[in-house]
Parts: sequence; structure tokens; C-alpha cells
Amino acid sequence: MTDARTKINYKPLWKLLIDRNMSRTELREKTSISRSTMVKMANNEYVAMDVLV
Repeated sequence: MTDARTKINYKPLWKLLIDRNMSRTELREKTSISRSTMVKMANNEYVAMDVLV
């Protein structure tokens, strides 16, 4: 897990979604990412890589 000083930023992902005209909901549905994980990502919180895999 990351320590408190590590900053997580998903802005590049959200920009990519905009560029591809895709909503966060579409991403979640196509990747089977849970809603709680998407909420963490939207709040720039840490999400373990094995959760995303």
C-alpha cells in the first residue's frame, strides 16, 4: 500500500475517456471495475493494481 505522501492522480485516464468520447460508466461496464473502485478513482484515492487487473 502507498504511504500518505504518495499522490494518486487519474486525470490522464479521465482525459483519455473524453478524447475517446467514453463515459466513466461505459469504462466501468467494459472493464468490470466495481462502482466502489470507480469512486476511489474519481476521488484520486489509491487502488491496488491487482484490483484493476
